[in-house]
Amino acid sequence: MLWARYPRSEVATQGYTEDYCWGDKTISFCHCPVCGCTTHWYSLKRDGGDVGVNARLVDGFEEIGGISASRYSFRGDAVPVQLLEGANG
Repeated sequence: MLWARYPRSEVATQGYTEDYCWGDKTISFCHCPVCGCTTHWYSLKRDGGDVGVNARLVDGFEEIGGISASRYSFRGDAVPVQLLEGANG
């Protein structure tokens, strides 16, 4: 996974996913119940928090410069991507 992190107000998801939350219960990870791919995570903070989207599942995603690049492209528009420490990938 490669996480693209956004404020919750800027992300809309559709379709059914299953959630999984553990540890300190501050983040819930979502995955497809058919293929098992982790699609996104969302913060469980009362103020809304952030959403992390698995960028590699987004139509039009293209890695520019390989894994060490700090910027990626979605249909030509540069989008900053934040790698979360400890995330599987």
